[in-house]
Amino acid sequence: MGESRSCRLAESRARESASPVTSFRAPLQGSPTHSEVKALQQRVAVLALLLPALSCGSPLGVGHDSGASAAGGDAGTGEGGDTANVTTGFTQISAGYGQLCGLRRDGSVTCSGKDGYGQADPPAGTFTQIAAGGQFTCALRTDGTVTCWGGNPEHAPLAAPSSPFTQISAGWAFACGLANDGSVTCWGDNEWGQATPPAGSFTQISSGAYHTCGLRPDGSAACWGENLKGQCTPPAGFFARIVSGMYFSCGLQANGKATCWGDNEFDQQDFPAETFTQIAPGGEATCGLRANGTVACWGWQLSVGDIVSPPGTFTQLSLCDNLACGLRTDGSVTCWGIPLTLGP
Repeated sequence: MGESRSCRLAESRARESASPVTSFRAPLQGSPTHSEVKALQQRVAVLALLLPALSCGSPLGVGHDSGASAAGGDAGTGEGGDTANVTTGFTQISAGYGQLCGLRRDGSVTCSGKDGYGQADPPAGTFTQIAAGGQFTCALRTDGTVTCWGGNPEHAPLAAPSSPFTQISAGWAFACGLANDGSVTCWGDNEWGQATPPAGSFTQISSGAYHTCGLRPDGSAACWGENLKGQCTPPAGFFARIVSGMYFSCGLQANGKATCWGDNEFDQQDFPAETFTQIAPGGEATCGLRANGTVACWGWQLSVGDIVSPPGTFTQLSLCDNLACGLRTDGSVTCWGIPLTLGP
């Protein structure tokens, strides 16, 4: 995690006194019907297939996923001067709290960045999704089982349940999996209730540092875990996708408008007046992907100040803590602000 402000804040907040929260919000009066919501969600289904992991460490079309803190230095010779263009051949990326992992076209995983606990040292095998967390990373195998690596034994979950999942999401020291029947199972640290999901069915989940939000079949949101910043208090209404940053979460409506709740100390919730096909919240910044593939970012990034918006076009974004990275249409990865690269 390093010594970034966000990381120190994450650790200090764990010592504060607050009650775990499970929060639900009923649909607004006059909102779309269930069938209308399902139709709206189908409009972003292709995006969801491409971006399967939703956490501070890895956004599922909306942002894992999570920025990871990385060493400073020049950003290399990538596009836009402040960016570093790296290896081709990836289909998904996931930024964690110190590591960046990418899923290759052949199903193998490559990671880089902080590796003090082996979180950037993936096992061999074929995977369909990755979710980078605190000092660990998890990946979903083709049979639906989960494999995790790295992890401080005192804090991070390594032993995932043996049952199969369709999606996984990782937080600071816990992870959650979405089963075929829509139920959610979490494992790891549960100090804030972040590993105690509510009953009922979900269609998608996304974990922040100490909380998780899930999307119900009717498009409403439910969140559980730490609520010191209101990150577990979603507004009423319907969403097509949901994604969590470290201490805030956002819901993306089918019309491309976004609503966020929780921490806004660095204006990371202050969306520009435009629409997006994907949003990626991190620690103190958020980026959005426009329909034409270009990116807009707002908020604050460690060692950079106001976060920059990279040039060019992308298909997926992943922010967590202070790292911001994007997957380009050719399968290459670009990180901006704080540089980090994936190996060949």
